[in-house]
Amino acid sequence: MNSHTLTLLFLSLCQSFSSYAFDFSKKTSKECTSVDLRASLGSVRNQGSAGWCFAYATAELLSYKIEKKISAAELALNFYIKMPEMPRGDFLSKVAGGSDMGAMTYSTNGFCAEEDMPSENYKVSKECLKSDRALETLDIIRLIENIHQTMPATLTACQVSIVSSLFKNLNANEIQTKLLDRKLTSLEKISNLKDANCSTNRIRPAKKLKMKSGMESRENSIVNIDKQLDTKNPVSLNYNANFLLKNANPNEIGNHYSVIVGRRKSSNSCQYLIRNSWGQDCSIYPAPFNTQCEQGNIWVDENVLTKSIIDVHFIQ
Repeated sequence: MNSHTLTLLFLSLCQSFSSYAFDFSKKTSKECTSVDLRASLGSVRNQGSAGWCFAYATAELLSYKIEKKISAAELALNFYIKMPEMPRGDFLSKVAGGSDMGAMTYSTNGFCAEEDMPSENYKVSKECLKSDRALETLDIIRLIENIHQTMPATLTACQVSIVSSLFKNLNANEIQTKLLDRKLTSLEKISNLKDANCSTNRIRPAKKLKMKSGMESRENSIVNIDKQLDTKNPVSLNYNANFLLKNANPNEIGNHYSVIVGRRKSSNSCQYLIRNSWGQDCSIYPAPFNTQCEQGNIWVDENVLTKSIIDVHFIQ
C-alpha cells in the first residue's frame, strides 16, 4: 500500500474516529410503523473485494429515485478519477474508501445504467479466467493497468472480452484503440473507456438530485432516519459495521456504507433493515444477525444501530 493510498484511507476514515466517540445514549420515543422499500431495488448487490461500499450505497439511493438500476462501478470510478486530491498516475486498483457525498459530487453529467456498465456478474468464457473465482471489477481494472504497463502490440481475444464485460457498449476496435494509446496514463484510458461506454444512454433526471445530511444532531440521528423512512425515502448509512463481522477487532472502527430501507416493531424494540452490499449469503454474518438476515438485508435493533452511526445522508 503506497502513501497515496494511505492518505485516501485516512481521509475517508478520520471522521469515523471523531464521531464514534459521541454519546448516543439519549433516544426519542416514537411510533414504530412498518416500512419496507427493498422490493423496488431488486436483489442485494455484492461489492466483492472492492472497497467501494460508498458507491454501492449511492447507487441504491439513485436507483430508488430514478427507478432504474444505476451502475455502482461508474460512480466509484467517477469519484477516483475526478477527485482533486487523487494522484494522476497508475493507482486505481490499489485505492479504497470514499464517501457517498463524493460519489454524487463527481457524477455531474448524469448516471450510467447498471446494464450498460455492470458492477458484478461479468460474463466471459471460462477459457479467459485464471481461476474458478467469479470475475470482479477490480480484476478488470488490474488487467487494464497491466496492459498499460506492458503495452503489447495488440490485445488478445480474452483481454478484449474481459474489458468489454465492464464496458459493454464498446466494440473490440474501440477497446484496442483506447487501451493501446501510448500518450495516455492508465487512469486516462479508464476514464475514456467509461465516458465512451456510457455516453449514448446516460441517464439525466429531469430534476437535479441533491444529497443532504441527516445529522443535524448526532443524538437525533434515528429521528432523522425515521423522517426519511416516513416519506418512503431510503437513507445512506455510514457506520461502524464491526457488529456484522465475524471475529471483528472491537478496538477497530469498521467504517462502512449501507442503505436503510425498512423499519418494523419487534418485541419492545424498533428494528431497521440494513441493505448491505456483501451479496445475499446470510451465513457470513455472526449471530444473531445471520438469523435476522433476509437475502443480504439485515434487521438490526435500534440500540445497536444507534451506537454504530457515523453519518447519514439521503437524496432529494
